[in-house]
Amino acid sequence: MASAEVCAVGKMLENQLRTLKLAGHVGFDSLPDQLVNKSVQNGFAFNIMCIGETGLGKSTLMDTLFNTNFESSPSPHSLPNVKLKSNTYELQESNVKLKLTICDTVGYGDQINKDDSFKAVVDYIDAQFEAHLQEELKIKRSLPTYHDTRIHACLYFICPTGHGLKSIDLVCMKKLDTKVNIIPIIAKADSVSKAELQKFKAKIIDELHANGVHIYQFPTDDESVSEVNTAMNAHVPFAVVGSTDFIRIGNKQIRARQYIWGSVQVENESHCDFVKLREMLIRTNMEDMREKTHTRHYELYRQKRLEQMGFTDVDSDNKPVSFQQTFEAKRSNHLAELQQKEDEMRQMFVVRVKEKEAELKENEKELHAKFDKLKKDNAEDKRKLEESRKKLEEEFLTICDTVGYGDQINKDDSFKAVVDYIDAQFEAHLQEELKIKRSLPTYHDTRIHACLYFICPTVENESHCDFVKLREMLIRTNMEDMREKTHTRHYELYRQKRLEQMGFTDVDSDNKPVSFQQTFEAKRSNHLAELQQKEDEMRQMFVVRVKEKEAELKENEKELHAKFDKLKKDNAEDKRKLEESRKKLEEEFVEFSRRKAQLTASHHTLTLGKSKKK
Repeated sequence: MASAEVCAVGKMLENQLRTLKLAGHVGFDSLPDQLVNKSVQNGFAFNIMCIGETGLGKSTLMDTLFNTNFESSPSPHSLPNVKLKSNTYELQESNVKLKLTICDTVGYGDQINKDDSFKAVVDYIDAQFEAHLQEELKIKRSLPTYHDTRIHACLYFICPTGHGLKSIDLVCMKKLDTKVNIIPIIAKADSVSKAELQKFKAKIIDELHANGVHIYQFPTDDESVSEVNTAMNAHVPFAVVGSTDFIRIGNKQIRARQYIWGSVQVENESHCDFVKLREMLIRTNMEDMREKTHTRHYELYRQKRLEQMGFTDVDSDNKPVSFQQTFEAKRSNHLAELQQKEDEMRQMFVVRVKEKEAELKENEKELHAKFDKLKKDNAEDKRKLEESRKKLEEEFLTICDTVGYGDQINKDDSFKAVVDYIDAQFEAHLQEELKIKRSLPTYHDTRIHACLYFICPTVENESHCDFVKLREMLIRTNMEDMREKTHTRHYELYRQKRLEQMGFTDVDSDNKPVSFQQTFEAKRSNHLAELQQKEDEMRQMFVVRVKEKEAELKENEKELHAKFDKLKKDNAEDKRKLEESRKKLEEEFVEFSRRKAQLTASHHTLTLGKSKKK
């Protein structure tokens, strides 16, 4: 279905939305409980990145926060580059399972040149976003079981110098503030006095604001946590102390650091802000950070990546355009470019052929001009020889004439509207999901989660039918399961078929996994390969045609030369014959003149003899 029709359906549903009053208890108020049960069953994932110089107590603080021992090994100070070390752990508290990933920046700040210390961190965060994006764009995807490795919280450990932030701290946090939730922490706060600590905190906040660095602010829009989060925002950055040692104070074992002059109790709020950090990070705002990572930082990365790939939500006229329309437009552009290049090659071929034909025609004209000149010269020579011959013949005939006178409608399609409507809702959700700037948390999901197929007759008496059982299963027990099934099974099957129709796949011909971007690049490469192939064919055809034309013109040239040689021979033969005729005529003329002289002489003698006799 076209995107315009999908939008029309969405607007129609929105206009038809009404608020109704229930006549009695239905049971969908158990939906939050169903969600909780489903979430507890599936477990949760939370990923923390610790950034800070070696030796600031990052590993110790993690052990202290989660009250366990992650058995991390100490890092050396001699690494040439920053490396990211990630470890995932399975934790369980009561019946809640947590898949915790801790990512440590090994060697951060240990290099002489610290200009690119942030690069490895940024690349790692982008790599996790890219992995999630590729999984999301797969044809056959498994997002409910996919291990989300995106960083939800970044604890930035600040060295307790008391003089403000270092340039490496400002640069790194500025690079990360649009990619991750940053919580600045003053490490080893027991090395700074309380008065110095307050000034140090104020100076850090001032420097962050002055350099436009946005750190994570605990949300205040939820009334249940608004007051405590507002108070905690004023304590950032948290001054913390971590310890894996316990000391006995009274009858209690307390986590603390023991010194000669006394002890620093980790969980004593008058000694450090560790309790505040744990309360905000784990017990109050963990889900908010997971949500912020998905709805803000990941969506921003996804938007930029899809725009880099050439996809957009609006066309040049600022009208909404679907993912499929964008893909078809890009495909059409590639085909148009292919056709344009093919036309250019054809035009160039035609121009080159015409130029070659013009050149060969010019040569042919020159040959014809030479041939015509030779013909004219030959004709002129013939004319002159003929005139000479005629003149001689006329003279000869004149003499001969003087001397010797007298000698040349049915129900088969009833289900079609139902199927079309269900497909329309799937299509609307798919188009919303494929948008660059999407708002899935606030999007009204209109996909059908349950289909009640009524078989006549219908009985509404509870003692005669299973209405109570239906209501219990449909609304009070399995509503969330049907919503999930709709999304993970029916919608995923529809989405898989639609994307396969658009030409995308998760594996290549060798059954190896391939990303959405690789599929797109492969299709583009195929178009370019087709273009190159057609270009090569046009070039080869051009070469063949030119060679054929050259062979044809050479053959014509040979024929012209043969005709020219024949004409020269004929001309020479005619000249020879005319010359022979001329010589023969001259000889006959000389002989005739001699005989004439003899006759004249004899006639004169006879005349004299007669006169004497008289």
